[in-house]
Amino acid sequence: MRVCNLNRSGDTQRTRLWHLIIFIEMVGSEWLTSISTSTITLSNSLLVSGFPYTHDERWRKGFDLFKTLYGKTQGVRRLGAAALDFCFVAMGRFEGFWEFGLQPWDACAGALIVKEAGGKVSDWDNSPMPFSGNHILATNGHIHKEMLEVLGKELF
Repeated sequence: MRVCNLNRSGDTQRTRLWHLIIFIEMVGSEWLTSISTSTITLSNSLLVSGFPYTHDERWRKGFDLFKTLYGKTQGVRRLGAAALDFCFVAMGRFEGFWEFGLQPWDACAGALIVKEAGGKVSDWDNSPMPFSGNHILATNGHIHKEMLEVLGKELF
């Protein structure tokens, strides 16, 4: 299955994907068969996300979105690695992950892992996830529609 067309010319891209593969080997792959979560509503969910590094208008809007989702959930965490965020959604540690402005090497492998575990991955308008890394949403599937209702209102 072709998930993403990555430009494999840069060592950084290969290194990041290699780290994801090592992570999967460390935690085991048995969790890839099904997301284990009993949480089916956004209000009972724990989410994970990231923020832009450049402090510009998108950075400010990102925090506004964080505040909105934080108020509708049990909390939001920031780990600092999108690949781990995807994996933890697949494992059921978080019910959802959203971010914008990612690179393809941050999004493609993680999206495949969530899909293989039975989760759902899309753009913020529910179209197929963009391999460009813009507007990523990955969930356990149960809260996808509720998150789309929030994310669809935000303009980035």
